[in-house]
Amino acid sequence: MSAAWHVAFKVTQGALDELLQRVTAAGVPVRKIDHGYCVSMYLKTPDGLRLEFTVDAPDADQIAAMRRKDAHSELARWLAGDRRVNNDDRPH
Repeated sequence: MSAAWHVAFKVTQGALDELLQRVTAAGVPVRKIDHGYCVSMYLKTPDGLRLEFTVDAPDADQIAAMRRKDAHSELARWLAGDRRVNNDDRPH
């Protein structure tokens, strides 16, 4: 079993844009994912450490408030076997 250990850093949009430009210029493979509440960029260091750089969505505060309101019911739903996503605001 391989573990997906990584370190995540919350950055500004400007910092993420600069990092993406620098690693792309250096030929480092990156993967960007829009999680809905944030956008993440993933890459590996030369020694294999996985790094994540993340920027919150503009409406992250509203998303967090919504998740706080339904956290218990969403957990109960998930534990009961309903694995549907709970974020219809983004494509899946």
